Amino acid sequence: MDAKVISRFDTPPPPYPLSWSPNYVFRQPSLEAALRAGLHRFPCVEVRAPCELVDLRIENSGVRLSLREDKQNAMVATKYLLAADGGASTVRRLLGITMTSLEFDEPWLVVDVLCSDAALARLPATIIQYCDPARPATYVIGTGNHRRWEIRLLAGEQASDFDNEKAVWNLLSRWLSPGDGELWRWAPYEFHAVVADEWRRSRVLLLGDAAHMTPPFMAQGMTQGFRDAANLAWKLDSIIEGRAAEKLLDTYMAERAPHVRATNEIAKGLGRIICELDPIAAQARDVKMLSDFGDPPVVRSRQSLIPDLNGGLILTDAAGAGSIFPQPLVDVEGQRKRLDDLFGAEALLVVCESCDLASGWMQIVAECGKSGLCLIILGGRERFAQANEYRIVEVDQILHAWFTEHHCVAALVRPDHYVFATTDQLSEIEALCRAWANSSACHQQPPE
Repeated sequence: MDAKVISRFDTPPPPYPLSWSPNYVFRQPSLEAALRAGLHRFPCVEVRAPCELVDLRIENSGVRLSLREDKQNAMVATKYLLAADGGASTVRRLLGITMTSLEFDEPWLVVDVLCSDAALARLPATIIQYCDPARPATYVIGTGNHRRWEIRLLAGEQASDFDNEKAVWNLLSRWLSPGDGELWRWAPYEFHAVVADEWRRSRVLLLGDAAHMTPPFMAQGMTQGFRDAANLAWKLDSIIEGRAAEKLLDTYMAERAPHVRATNEIAKGLGRIICELDPIAAQARDVKMLSDFGDPPVVRSRQSLIPDLNGGLILTDAAGAGSIFPQPLVDVEGQRKRLDDLFGAEALLVVCESCDLASGWMQIVAECGKSGLCLIILGGRERFAQANEYRIVEVDQILHAWFTEHHCVAALVRPDHYVFATTDQLSEIEALCRAWANSSACHQQPPE
């Protein structure tokens, strides 16, 4: 209320746990163009655009799609259909899948401005959320001279009240005047928190906004979709290659829906802080937050609020199970590489070299081979030892710190980099491998 900072989030200093910076901004049209162009790298991908889905039929062996493209009708048969077709999902509508509201519906106006150099010089240098009961707003720094304002509409205001530039500039008058830049675009958005009641119908799976929508206060909308895709990709690959039963897909919603709901609740909580319109309640909020987080408030990491998986294909009683495994920078023949660049989307068994591995070592190697695991020894200078055994030297000791924090000597990591389980006993490593091998992720459907 008096322009005082009541909460602060920032990126922690490097080294970053996942090697990449946890926060990036981008211009969506440029990103989408790059993603579409990148599809040409894959000969297995066929792009059809413009194309409209008219109908679909689920069959025993797959899904049959009725399409409309270039004013012509077409039929396509596929084993699986992944519906990442947005909040107004045609696939969800055709299947009659309903959505449950998490009771957060807020009307906002989103305004994108291409600012002049003079305006940029006096605008804030960081993202700010204005918890002003007179007019809640968010200021976002984009790429180049792009700045975005998300402005809460108040009681009695309609989106149609801001269908002209003059009205929009009036809303921006706290920060800018019409001579300070060009209105690139503006549009009303109703921020929602909703989750689909069904994410899988046989061989059709919803992901991204088709399965859930979240308020933007944690910037997790697109990220949630990335998590869906990462969760599905390795499972579908295992099924299509015959390494897993189709029942493995039952773990998709079981894992992702609770995670989405928990993340949405955190975003809703932040949104309610920002969206408070009662001046007295806002003043009480300020006092409480300054009491909780200090004055000035301690710096927190937004990523620290993201929950772990709490069910599905993990051993929940193991330390660190369900968390994201760190990605260190690795020294390979004098060059720094990220762990993902070396091993990609493989299941890993990572073991500390400091352990006494002499006893039962060959059996552990054998179990990894039978379980489809890539064995990584943390430490040492020899990158390659046996067919599925690697030794890595990390640059920043991120993994060493992680193993110390979780009091474990080995971690079994899923292909989507979530931790399946850990153990603090070398004698339990073989059992850990067998638990993975005996899970639905690693066995074909037995004959009936």
